[in-house]
Amino acid sequence: MDKEDELKEINVDAEDVLEYLYEISDKYKKTEDPIESMKADLRTMIRYFKDEKFDKINDKLGVEA
Repeated sequence: MDKEDELKEINVDAEDVLEYLYEISDKYKKTEDPIESMKADLRTMIRYFKDEKFDKINDKLGVEA
């Protein structure tokens, strides 16, 4: 099971993600390129939310892309 599948199982919302980023912000201070490290984490979260949003739309409307 990959990280995105694990996130789907725990029903994460936007507020949780922001709180999580705040809590792990010290992680980025320890990296050589904190912005690139944070961008990678944000990309994973964005991908999760897009997938989740499209899944909900498909379920609600009954339309498969």
